[in-house]
Amino acid sequence: MTSIEIRHNLFDNPEVSGTEYKTVELIIKKLQIYHPDILTSDIKDGHGVIAIFKGKKQGKNIAFRTDIDALPSGHRCGHDGHTAILLQFAEYIVSGNRPETGSIILIFQPEEETGNGAKKILQSKVLQNLHVDYIFGLHNLPGYHLGNILFKYGTFAAASTGFIAKLEGKQAHAAYPENGINPAKAVADFILALDSFKNDDISNFKQITVIHVNIGEIAFGTAAGDANVMLTLRSFTNKGMSELINNVTSELQQLANKYSLKVSYDFQDKFNALENDDVCVDIVKAAAKELNMTTESLPEPMRWSEDFADYCLKWHGGFFGIGSGENCKPLHNPEYNFPDELIDIGAKMFLKIAEQAMVD
Repeated sequence: MTSIEIRHNLFDNPEVSGTEYKTVELIIKKLQIYHPDILTSDIKDGHGVIAIFKGKKQGKNIAFRTDIDALPSGHRCGHDGHTAILLQFAEYIVSGNRPETGSIILIFQPEEETGNGAKKILQSKVLQNLHVDYIFGLHNLPGYHLGNILFKYGTFAAASTGFIAKLEGKQAHAAYPENGINPAKAVADFILALDSFKNDDISNFKQITVIHVNIGEIAFGTAAGDANVMLTLRSFTNKGMSELINNVTSELQQLANKYSLKVSYDFQDKFNALENDDVCVDIVKAAAKELNMTTESLPEPMRWSEDFADYCLKWHGGFFGIGSGENCKPLHNPEYNFPDELIDIGAKMFLKIAEQAMVD
């Protein structure tokens, strides 16, 4: 199958985070044709693939990562296209572009949508025993001209986390609410207080989105005795996220004390802020220039999150975008479909980045 055919196969057979079995089988089957020096799917508690093409002499080790999981609604974020890009890049590597020195590492990562995949990849024995000089990744970006290369110094994508608060009081008969402890007022005060922790300034951006609220039972004969509040917290920096968490949890505890409630909370889908290395961004820009591609600086970080951030906390990382068209449906939209034209563009960018990074 060609890279485009593989992309269509993945689109027709999407697998959500943690279930990427057939996706991995397809990737391995394709990579085996290229005979990488190392090919493994030995990812702890995950379903990813790592392929390494080695040079004859020691040198820089340059990694490239793609995400392979789908959303419950299907491949509505373009990970099928990202996977096809990395497979096309592998074909370019063995077509007269194998590294003379160092190595090129291809990472096909599971579970990006949940924020768990990068952590699992980083635990692989292959990578733990290998010094990685640089790592690069990309994401298609609807709303930007098709094929434009979008770069961003500093933070490329926000830190985010799902926050679940549970308040426990005492249920009572609706005719005698004074005999119970109803968390409704605490929930109302909590939601109103959240605005004081937000910040729209890009330099200190903090956002709180109320996702779901549940108070008591659906029964007119009872006064509520418990409540759950779900939030999504976002910040453009990891420091800002820590501040946001501290503010929200402190406010919650104060209200619990005020209204005599027990409180507990949990976090889900935790993502660090994706902070690019300046040198890596320079390499991306230089590669685009050599390919005569139009580059565009993003005016502000993306508010969505990317667990590529975890690689950047360990290695020098560069993450960039490729415009998928002004009329392309937004990411996660039920009608979104990855533009096939980007497969070759992305693969050629990776190839040129590898060349630039090896001599940088």
